[in-house]
Amino acid sequence: MTTVDISLLSPAVRLDLIGRLWDSLDEDSVVLTVAMRAELDRRLGRADADLAASVSWENLRAELRSGRGVAKGFGDLSGLAFLDEAVRQLGEFSQHGN
Repeated sequence: MTTVDISLLSPAVRLDLIGRLWDSLDEDSVVLTVAMRAELDRRLGRADADLAASVSWENLRAELRSGRGVAKGFGDLSGLAFLDEAVRQLGEFSQHGN
């Protein structure tokens, strides 16, 4: 078996690898404890309850790029391409009924 020192990989490549590993799992292969399921249900319920206070990705991205609002103090956030890709992948994930 070949061993790879993952610390030599760029953060982008490691994130891509994480995504590919996650995508390779079947729903049945991830076993949740009762506590994990309860926490997920609690978080989903909270997210659903807070929909009125949510911000669209387009508005958040514009705010981050401009340095206004929640983005103040984060420095230069102009290189947000990785977030655009993450949002795209999340959209694909949610379209598949996950």
